[in-house]
Amino acid sequence: MTDPTAMRTEIGQQPAALRATLDTLMPRGGEAAALARDCRQVLFIARGTSDNAAVYGSYLLQAHAGMLATLASPSIATEYHSRVELSGVLAVALSQSGATEEIVETLAWARDCGARTLAITNEGGSRLTQVADVAFVTAAGAELAVPATKTFTTQLAALAVLAIALGAGLDPGLLRGVPDEIERMLAGPDEVTAMVDALAGISPGGRPPAPLPRETTPGPPGPRDGRLGGSTPAARPASPGGRPPGTPRDGRLGEDTPAARPASPGGRPPGTPRDGRLGENTPAARPASPAMGVVVSGRGHAYAAALELALKLKEACYLHAMGLSWADLLHGPVAVVDAATPAIIVAADSGPALPGSIELARRVVAAGARAYAIGGGPGLAAVSSFAVPGPRMPEWLAPLGLIVPGQLLTEALSRRLGIDPDSPRGLSKVTQTA
Repeated sequence: MTDPTAMRTEIGQQPAALRATLDTLMPRGGEAAALARDCRQVLFIARGTSDNAAVYGSYLLQAHAGMLATLASPSIATEYHSRVELSGVLAVALSQSGATEEIVETLAWARDCGARTLAITNEGGSRLTQVADVAFVTAAGAELAVPATKTFTTQLAALAVLAIALGAGLDPGLLRGVPDEIERMLAGPDEVTAMVDALAGISPGGRPPAPLPRETTPGPPGPRDGRLGGSTPAARPASPGGRPPGTPRDGRLGEDTPAARPASPGGRPPGTPRDGRLGENTPAARPASPAMGVVVSGRGHAYAAALELALKLKEACYLHAMGLSWADLLHGPVAVVDAATPAIIVAADSGPALPGSIELARRVVAAGARAYAIGGGPGLAAVSSFAVPGPRMPEWLAPLGLIVPGQLLTEALSRRLGIDPDSPRGLSKVTQTA
């Protein structure tokens, strides 16, 4: 048996890291409350995985504490050197290392503009903690794999502590129960292998996929032009010119998202069955071809987990993964979801965003694409090609558990593709940006 990767080991360390973080930070909620007294708004400063965590914090504060929360544009401080009136604002900077110069500089800028400052980092004594009025230091411990796992979930835990301190009417006892639930999830059966097989293009029994004909596959009605909806056959061959795999959150093609992907030579089946076994129970009985791109979608609190899973699939699997709210997805980028580009839909088992997630899965499958669900309960599982159970947590805590199957999926798929998930190409643990 080969030794586990550092990434897989660190995924398994999350319950202990979360317990230690909550033990450290929950007694310090009063410090955050005193710091934020008379503050009317929270400004989050972050990049990468920490930026995805900040999205979770913004939902918590706005939905449950009644405070406006926004994400900063660090270049306003570091490139434009503009002064913004930040009196009455709590600036919260998140950085795993506490050493990213751009984040340190932007937090110092916010302080100079009149904001009160709080740092969330895994490194006590880092430069970020020295700039901040108050520092929440998580207890994730050393993280060797480049793709962040336990530093992400401990950041989410720190943000939940902050939200409760700032007046969110949420039960701290439920937060205390998160490590136990994640431990239960990790001790359960392997739920992601079928999804790994499908994304890697492995048919049942481990055989490589057979070539598929270019003609359309009979199935539910679908569009002529590749957009969801309409009344033409569900599957169509890949376009010869390819199309962009995705765009960043604001809809523009950006620096961090490859602009185009090659067309799949043979098209793909419209889905896989609800029970998770490939090749049974649905018209999609033929094996899938390897996914060149994937859309990862969520909304509300689960949006942060969807963004983080998309980032992990880019980092460790080199997939063109697009993380989008399903509301943004339906405004145009949904055109990339087809038989060649599956969708992963991330949702809590309850909450106001769940019905829309279920409807999105229906539309994806009807258009001849595969819809893979993480969470969402039996309602989402019933309309998806394959479903992995989510955590037994309320919606406001669900992202801490929803990301765990995504982490396991990423680590296993990376190895299946012959990639070392601990050291993806072109990346280092501390990223410096100007």
